[in-house]
Amino acid sequence: MESNVTVHRVVRDKKKPGQYIEPHSHPFFHYLIGLAGHVRMHAAETDFIVPPGGLAMIPPGIEHSIHSLDDSCSLNIKFTCEGCLAKPAAQLPLFLPWVGDYQQVLLKNLLEEAVLQRAGSAELVSLRMYELLLLLNRTESAALPAPPVDVGRNSKLKKALELIAIHPNLSVAELAAACGYHENYFSSFFKEAMGCTPRHYINLQKINKAKDLLLFSDCNVTQAAEQLGFSCVHYFSRVFHQLTGITPSEYLSRGSQPVTVNVVHNSNTPAGIFEFPLRNPAS
Repeated sequence: MESNVTVHRVVRDKKKPGQYIEPHSHPFFHYLIGLAGHVRMHAAETDFIVPPGGLAMIPPGIEHSIHSLDDSCSLNIKFTCEGCLAKPAAQLPLFLPWVGDYQQVLLKNLLEEAVLQRAGSAELVSLRMYELLLLLNRTESAALPAPPVDVGRNSKLKKALELIAIHPNLSVAELAAACGYHENYFSSFFKEAMGCTPRHYINLQKINKAKDLLLFSDCNVTQAAEQLGFSCVHYFSRVFHQLTGITPSEYLSRGSQPVTVNVVHNSNTPAGIFEFPLRNPAS
């Protein structure tokens, strides 16, 4: 399937109650997914409220406005789409009250790639958007949850992974005891099954949770370290840097700013401005 999807702008946007963006339109798609709070949107003579997990999908040329009903946070994606997906994308409903777990992971990963700005990030961001459009255009519900991870028939391994997901602050010794193993045997068994030590796997899960906290909540670096059970913020920063390539402070700083993904303008980059001024409510 030939299609050309190019993401031009990724913004994590916070608004105070009553703040709004006046009616406007632009020559690109504007997708908005709610992360916290609620925003009311008006588009094509339709009003809808976007809650956390809800997705607004505004095609090019459609006038729309945005009003924050409370302390809200949303992920805004501006992109162009050409080729065979352009028409189906423009015909999607303006609003889905909920998108599935996998689609939400795609959107969050899109933001993470934009924030990290590693080699190939711009291409990956556009590929994530392309995948999302393919999923949204399927005939089945976009809200279907992702299938659970298959860990095989080993009940002990399954129990260990479930415990780590629920209680990432457990020590390796506590995990081993909960699974009925000696710590040394458990570590060897886990590494053989998963390809890494339990401590490394736990740290991976913690840093994934940390990225969520830093991008999608109001936590600062110290609060994120405390919530995830790190003994000190310096150790947390060291582990974060080892696994992501940047410090959590830098990650938080990048995530709090608008991110232009397509830094080199090309034939797909539309003319005009991407962001319209945020207005405060009249006193």
